[in-house]
Amino acid sequence: MEQQRHIGERIAFHRNRRGLSQAVLAGMVGRSVSWLSQLERGERTADKLSVLLPMARALRIDLATLVGEPVDFTAAPGPSLNAIDRIRSAMTSYLPDEDSRPLDLATMRSVAVEIMSLYQAAEYDRAASLMPTTLQSVDAAVASTEGDEHREALAVAALTNQIAAALFSRTGQTDLGWVAADRSINAARQADDIELVTAGIYRLGQIMLRAGQDDEAYRLADTTCQPSKASTAHQPYHSTELCC
Repeated sequence: MEQQRHIGERIAFHRNRRGLSQAVLAGMVGRSVSWLSQLERGERTADKLSVLLPMARALRIDLATLVGEPVDFTAAPGPSLNAIDRIRSAMTSYLPDEDSRPLDLATMRSVAVEIMSLYQAAEYDRAASLMPTTLQSVDAAVASTEGDEHREALAVAALTNQIAAALFSRTGQTDLGWVAADRSINAARQADDIELVTAGIYRLGQIMLRAGQDDEAYRLADTTCQPSKASTAHQPYHSTELCC
């Protein structure tokens, strides 16, 4: 019987079994309610691991149960531990590097978008190699700017820390990922950028799931689904497309 269901029916079955609304489950996996509704009705398919793995974790089932058959796959490799160590050092270094020249905000923004693109393309080591200098430059910009430039620096800080959180999560270092995600959310709130706030919360929810903190992820998704009064005036990055 289970194998005869399409994947949307299995998702709906296990969602109802867990007592989750479509809004909450959609929030937990970073998708819209309409996307999930179409999936459950069989009007669209989901065959990417970047979608299936978070869905299985949110439903507390294994991947084979979700897809209805045994799964044999090799996960894309994450960034090297050396690269992760350099990112950790950059995040915990609060003194500027006297030998490096600060980057202007336009360059930092371009580099942040490039890092995000590399991450989405599964070029994790290349993405990680650009992170340390970018994080240090962004931190310096946040500390030294005012007004609109300060808000722009905060937005770039939110995006770079969000990617750092994803890279930490890739190597199972969920504690560091949690810190980076929290930094991303706080920077996005200060920048008054609701899209970056939402993306940061989604990233934090994914880290909670990977860390086995399912109940916390559930509460976070439930809270996030509530109507927001935050401003939507500053939305420059479309960062909610960042994949897990």
